[in-house]
Amino acid sequence: MALRGRPVLLDTNAILEAWRTGSWKALAGGHRLETVETMTMETHTGFQRRRPEQQVDPAALRQSLHAVHDVTDLDRARLALGKRRSRKIGL
Repeated sequence: MALRGRPVLLDTNAILEAWRTGSWKALAGGHRLETVETMTMETHTGFQRRRPEQQVDPAALRQSLHAVHDVTDLDRARLALGKRRSRKIGL
């Protein structure tokens, strides 16, 4: 399935592995990569324990992502309750 032009949502593990293997630039150059703010912060957890080639450059990461979404508490509540229950109580 072709993903070009469609967003590719990434979690911390996908970001770290692509960075570690040196494939981040190719991935970012060929796809619209998106994540949430929490994932960008998590890429720096344990930063000091990683080898230099495994350390994610925060500026390069942000610049190469198409979008970084902020997830609010309301978004989390809607997800936890599910679509039908969220509508029922007016979320």
